[in-house]
Amino acid sequence: MDRPYWNDERARLHRWIAENACSSFAAIYKGAVINLCEKNPGYLRFVSHAVRDIMNGMAPFKLRLERKQVQYVDIVGKLHVLWLEKSLPLRAPSPIEGQPIPDTPELTTEVPVGGAVLEQIQVLIEAHADGRKRNDDSASNFVQAFSQNPTKTPVPESFAITWQELHKWFRRRAHENGNSPSAEEIALLESKFVQFELLLLSFGDKYQHSLGRLDEILEEANK
Repeated sequence: MDRPYWNDERARLHRWIAENACSSFAAIYKGAVINLCEKNPGYLRFVSHAVRDIMNGMAPFKLRLERKQVQYVDIVGKLHVLWLEKSLPLRAPSPIEGQPIPDTPELTTEVPVGGAVLEQIQVLIEAHADGRKRNDDSASNFVQAFSQNPTKTPVPESFAITWQELHKWFRRRAHENGNSPSAEEIALLESKFVQFELLLLSFGDKYQHSLGRLDEILEEANK
């Protein structure tokens, strides 16, 4: 690709992703670079979504792990049905400005919910906890999938911390919420993306050498 931003490092990273995961992850990485550098409309959302999918998906695909998502809509939908069937109290709606506050029965501190409702609440909490654990495990999964000696290679603290920070940053910006990205978010996007690329290059460029100097690399990227 004959574009100034598609330098040797990005071409090398693109090739490494294609060779070690699959062409679809390499394609969305390339698309993220194009959107970032050409600043196409909505590029912050597109780039963030691409990075999130790479961080969430590359290692599980390589390790043949099932990727699960918490089905909040279904779980809460079932809980809502059970809640109404048991005639359990709902929070009173917020009063409309200028109108008197309606009389509502005072809720007691303890409300018996019954076994079926309690079980569905447990399903919700357990699914949420499992989702959080998958996020926490994503750095170690990446090391396991792409290091030269996965059983002997500990996850460097700097790698794990940076991975989690980047994962959180891009995940929070991957979906449109009706609010335009702030100037600060747009200003940070490029440096965050470069940090993400460096994390992957720490594996693509002879893992043992470059990952060992990750602190130095990330410090330089943040200047």
